[in-house]
Amino acid sequence: MPKRSTLTLITLGLGAALAYRFRRRLIGWPLKLPPAQYDVGIQRDARIPTADGVALMADHYYPKARGSFTTNLIRAHSGKGRGAGAG
Repeated sequence: MPKRSTLTLITLGLGAALAYRFRRRLIGWPLKLPPAQYDVGIQRDARIPTADGVALMADHYYPKARGSFTTNLIRAHSGKGRGAGAG
């Protein structure tokens, strides 16, 4: 029995490693998304000043490539982060 459970753990581990390695393709395939063209950088907690003096916090995702790119702004009323707006 121990050999069988070891083999099962090895098989599960390899399956998990392959799923992690190809995670972007596995997620994009059912959604019919094209493969990524650029690596992505993340600037966490970027401060955005507003006219009334309040600073909004945001995460800025950008392509790690030269050139001009469009910007997508996504807003949420509940705030940024886990548990934001709760209470």
